[in-house]
Amino acid sequence: MSNAAMCELDRYVRGRADDDWSEAVVARLQLGKAECNAVQDLLSRQLASLLEFSTSDADTARPVARLVVRQSPADRKRLLDTLLADAESAEEFDSTFGVSSAFCVEVWKLCEALWGDDLLNDGIPGTDEQSVVSRHANLLAWLKDAVAKSTDRELAASNAVPDDDDKDGHSEKVWTLFVGGRILEACKLCKEHGDLNMAALIAQASGDPLFRSLVARQLRAWRECGAEALVGGARAALLALLGARAPRDRLAALDWPRALHVCARYLCPQIPTLERVVRKYESFFGADGVDLATVAGETLDMRLPAPDYCDRYSVSVDTCTEDRRQVVVVFV
Repeated sequence: MSNAAMCELDRYVRGRADDDWSEAVVARLQLGKAECNAVQDLLSRQLASLLEFSTSDADTARPVARLVVRQSPADRKRLLDTLLADAESAEEFDSTFGVSSAFCVEVWKLCEALWGDDLLNDGIPGTDEQSVVSRHANLLAWLKDAVAKSTDRELAASNAVPDDDDKDGHSEKVWTLFVGGRILEACKLCKEHGDLNMAALIAQASGDPLFRSLVARQLRAWRECGAEALVGGARAALLALLGARAPRDRLAALDWPRALHVCARYLCPQIPTLERVVRKYESFFGADGVDLATVAGETLDMRLPAPDYCDRYSVSVDTCTEDRRQVVVVFV
């Protein structure tokens, strides 16, 4: 079975129906080979932590005993903290196939950002305004950290002065800082170049809806009188985001984590739920409620969400039948 093609899986295993949430009976697992034993050491440490916070399933109907994580929210929060600590203290590695140690840390930090507060609240997701604000702030902090490497890499690259404005040599870097969530650094860069008006606008990026509406109104006025063409590309994109408008061509050039970050920080309402953020991001790929697993990537200008290692390996998408979910197979 391990050597069979994934598209032939339906020949000997029946797939689950749309409303079938029963326990999986078949799983395919492939571990990437790392340059050292750090991957195995990290997995061993985290499996030991998982075992520590698990108990034996009391269901006697099962032919084989099964371990389940303790149901107590306090225990689950301690487990989450332990798994994150295991990942942070592990030896750094960069797998020749798969994910790096930094990626593992990011995953556990995301779990903490999404569910940490709920576990502290006796496992009950908070629906009040303060809980929504806190969850959104945690997500923004994680996204800012997750895109930091992309931001630094782009800042380190040489940025030529745009052809449409030979006096503006800083807006490209300001744009990079802005989509990376580094508001203070973007303001300082504008100030250094005497661009005080843009610095004042960027400083209000997280302001109330009235500010966004005023910027959007100004952009519409420029569009109607033809003045919009006089504004440089990066500068126009900055103003669009400040007015909660999506500069589609600029977003298409971003990697998907930064595009999601832009949605969460600038394009959604002031206090969005996580569902609202995801729906806004999905709207870039089609109508509301679109299933990203069924979207043909070659027909889009935006980048579909995919793991980092897809940039280093060829990826093919195979579908057994039209109504099946797509299966992504990565070849070394």
